[in-house]
Amino acid sequence: MITNPLLIFHHVWCRSSCWTGRFAPELPSGPYGWPDCNHHRYGLAAFLSTSTNPVGSGQGIGAEAARLFANEGCKVVVCDVDSAKADAVAKAINDASPNRAISVPGDVLDKGYFEVLVRKAAEFGGGKIHYIVNNAGYTWDGVIHKMSDKQWDTILAVHTTAPFRLVRTAAPYFRVKDGENRCIVNISSTSGTHGNAGQANYSLAKAGVTGLTKTIAKEWGPQFVSTAMSSGCNG
Repeated sequence: MITNPLLIFHHVWCRSSCWTGRFAPELPSGPYGWPDCNHHRYGLAAFLSTSTNPVGSGQGIGAEAARLFANEGCKVVVCDVDSAKADAVAKAINDASPNRAISVPGDVLDKGYFEVLVRKAAEFGGGKIHYIVNNAGYTWDGVIHKMSDKQWDTILAVHTTAPFRLVRTAAPYFRVKDGENRCIVNISSTSGTHGNAGQANYSLAKAGVTGLTKTIAKEWGPQFVSTAMSSGCNG
C-alpha cells in the first residue's frame, strides 16, 4: 500500500509549472498531492508498461498509481507487457467506477507500440491526454567488468529510450494551449543521482531520465505553461 505517492514520483513536468520533485502548487490537487482530475473530469492518465520482469501498471507502484488517479476522477490507460495483469487492474478500476479504465498491453521495446498506445489513449480520452506516468523499469545488475552489451543496451532502452519515445509520440497532446493542466511523470531513482555498485547500466539510465525531464520542462515549459506571472509579463 502506497501511503505517500508523492515520494515515489521523483521527476515531474507540469503544464502549470516546471520543476522536479512534486506537482506544481497551481495544479488543483487531491489527497497526497496528486492532481485532482475532477478539476476536468475528462482528464486522462496513461501508465507506461515494461518488458521482461515487469514493474508496469499491472502490479506494484504502477497499479497503485493507476488506481489512485482513477479514484481522483481520471480515466486511466493501464499498460503492461503482461496482458492478464493489465486487464485485471483495469477491470478492478471499472468494477468500482464503470468506464474509468482500459488496458493497452504491450512491450516498450517494440517501437510500434507507442503509436498504438497513444492513439488508443487519445480515443479513450475524447481526443485529449492530460497525464503520463513513465513507470516502466526493472534491473539487470552486474559489475562493470562483467556486464554484457545486452545488459547495458536493454536497461537503457527500457528506462530511457522508452519514456522518450512515448513523450515524443504524445507531444501533440501536450504541446497545446487550451488552459488545461498537463503532467508528465518520469520515475527515476537515487541510483541515477548517486550511482550504485553493480548498476552502471541502471544508474546511467535513471540519470538520463532526470536529464530528459528537465529538458522537457525547458523546451515545452516556456511556451506552453500559462501562469498569472507569465500572462502579466506577456501583456
